[in-house]
Amino acid sequence: PILTIGQIGNVYDLDFSPDGTSIAITSNLYPNYDVEVWDIFSAPTPTIIPSTPSPIFYPTLPPIDTTVKKMNLFSLSGHRSFVRSVRYSPNGNRIVSGGCDNTIRVWDAINGGDLLMTLSYGADCVNSVEYNYNGTRIVSGSSDGSINMWNALDGSLIYTIKHNTYIRSVGFNNDGSRIVSSSGNEVQIWDAIQGSSIMNLIDHKELIQVVKYSPDGKLIASGSNDDTIKIWDAINKGPPKLTLIGHDGNVNSIVFSRDGTRLASASSDKTVKVWDPTNNNGPLHTISKATNAIWSVSLYPDGSKVAFSSDGEIQIWDAQISDANAILTVENSDIDEAHGIDFSPDGTSIAFASKLHKIEVWEIFSIATLSPTTFPTFYPTLPPSEIVQMKEPVSAPVEIIPTNSVAPPSLVDDGVAARVAFGFLVTAVIFILTTSFIYRRKGQPEVENDDIIYEDLQVAGKSIA
Repeated sequence: PILTIGQIGNVYDLDFSPDGTSIAITSNLYPNYDVEVWDIFSAPTPTIIPSTPSPIFYPTLPPIDTTVKKMNLFSLSGHRSFVRSVRYSPNGNRIVSGGCDNTIRVWDAINGGDLLMTLSYGADCVNSVEYNYNGTRIVSGSSDGSINMWNALDGSLIYTIKHNTYIRSVGFNNDGSRIVSSSGNEVQIWDAIQGSSIMNLIDHKELIQVVKYSPDGKLIASGSNDDTIKIWDAINKGPPKLTLIGHDGNVNSIVFSRDGTRLASASSDKTVKVWDPTNNNGPLHTISKATNAIWSVSLYPDGSKVAFSSDGEIQIWDAQISDANAILTVENSDIDEAHGIDFSPDGTSIAFASKLHKIEVWEIFSIATLSPTTFPTFYPTLPPSEIVQMKEPVSAPVEIIPTNSVAPPSLVDDGVAARVAFGFLVTAVIFILTTSFIYRRKGQPEVENDDIIYEDLQVAGKSIA
């Protein structure tokens, strides 16, 4: 065991605190029906819990134990011009790419990289492609000003939004109900079902290179040639909530961590920066050992590593330390300026576009234990922290809500409400059946109880066993 708390008798119930540092225990040895709270782990860096009424649910994966591995799995050939965007599907089985040959291509990411579909619309570069949360839709943005919604299963075009200037970046929100796009110095938000405009957000002074929704769909980040990143309220129109300042060149690429607590950015100033998207106190970490502009950045599934392309190679660094050493590099004379880079959902591979109009897929980490999942699992998450063992009782009193009081809305869970409603339904059914039995029992000759119960259940509802 990692640690043991002994001499506590028969434990009736126990529960971890939301931040993982403490555990509450009730036992037959505790006098006066006490609940004891133990401090079992301590985080060296204080964990900041977002000031929201209840835990926010993000698509994330448990922390991944990795071993460095580097092997070129396969190359995806078919595009006839530069590839501008590369993305894995949520389950990691497919890769979608958009290129300046006016095509979107969908590839098998598991069995050798076979081309599965080719989608085409317009007559110019496809600058950005993105899957929705369950992999059933693909949205694309092109230089001809079109935003296209595609059926990711059969390749059919669902609708087209025509804009007056070219589309540089597109993406889905967390539930696939909205699309964000950028054209010129504007951020646009669209209804993903109808294709209708919801609102425009304007504050950047120059061209916006990239836009991204946060994992919970509440924020939008935009990176621009004015050297800034702006954080917007994705629900209510208004000025930006924050402006992140620190780059000295165009912001070419940004990506949120899966728990939404970090934002990584790549810039023409030859640096990658890691930010807290909830405050503007400057970058948390800066990686500045590139000698050329950096065009694309991606964060590892658990947020611990950052990958970017520069100097004809893919570099992977620790995302929590400034200017340490690269964990590994992928060197290939064909890489040049990779404009698309993405980690696989399980963190074992990385896909990126090379200068020869190809997508390279490399296996970079081997994972000892990882349960396969069809789609990302939703966990209530907090910022990752390195955990140090402690074991001592907490002296602070335990707050107990009296049984005759009403818990505040923040403590009411949807799952609890559903179970309560189900309990009321079952009670009502039992009451109806009992009343029916008593009523029909009067004036009838005596029969075996089993027969009466069987007869009444059949009359009251054949779906009850």
